[in-house]
Amino acid sequence: MNTNDFNPETTPESTSSDNNNSAKVFFHNPSIAIPIYPPPKKKHSTLSIVAFVLSVTICMYVLGAVFAIVDLALHKKEEKHSLSIAALIISVIWLIIGIIVAVFASQISSNDIKHFFSNSNYTSSQNNSTDSSSYDDSSATPYDDSEYDTEDSFAADTRLYNDALTNGNVYTQNQPFENNSLEVVMTEFGNYTKTEDIKPTPGYKYYYAKVTYNNQGSSSAYIDAFDFECFADGVYCTHATDVSDTDFSGSLDSNYTYDATIVFEIPQDTKKVDFAYRYYDESCNDNTVIFSTGTAS
Repeated sequence: MNTNDFNPETTPESTSSDNNNSAKVFFHNPSIAIPIYPPPKKKHSTLSIVAFVLSVTICMYVLGAVFAIVDLALHKKEEKHSLSIAALIISVIWLIIGIIVAVFASQISSNDIKHFFSNSNYTSSQNNSTDSSSYDDSSATPYDDSEYDTEDSFAADTRLYNDALTNGNVYTQNQPFENNSLEVVMTEFGNYTKTEDIKPTPGYKYYYAKVTYNNQGSSSAYIDAFDFECFADGVYCTHATDVSDTDFSGSLDSNYTYDATIVFEIPQDTKKVDFAYRYYDESCNDNTVIFSTGTAS
């Protein structure tokens, strides 16, 4: 018998023909190829794809995390879920970034936010040319009011104002005051009418002082709108912080000047307006001088 012509289906069941219970024996022909099919390739689930796309969008990452959790909870074995895991990781990163930004933002004082400088207010005293590099608010450090921690800030300002009146520390328009090589001059004052959409509280009006800072020293000097307070007929008045021209703070470079406009809200029937400038002397003592207008018209 030729083994090349051997057919396993026609092979005798056994060499023993008298045993009816003998097992059938089949032989495999190695020349016959048996196909082997790979397992089907898994595809990403629809939920995982949606979750991943939403997670990379900062305003939708929460929804992306929800889709990812739902997809992982269903966990269909015939589908891949790696994108859902990635979506959860990205969402957690967004959450951490959001917390850091919120904490940082809550610690920023409104005094350190620059709302203007849209006009050419920076002028070199050497060449009388405009140069915005003369001002830097990144390294500014506000004055320390810790000695008045037990005293209401309004009461402290009022006390310093009354002390200045008693001591005669009163300056008038265009009369310069100098402290540590920083010269401060009140050049203008009057009713502030530049606001169009913003209106003062009924019964009140906006009143401004235009102040020129001149740093004659060899190092930068710190300036801040909130170093100025306003007293209408001796009563403390608040800054008009909703007016764009009234908020500034930062460092003024050596040999530069800066023109600032500070706006307050005062009663309409005010007879006299004083602007109190609070400063620290060379001994770090807290002091106040008054720039008096003598009128509120």
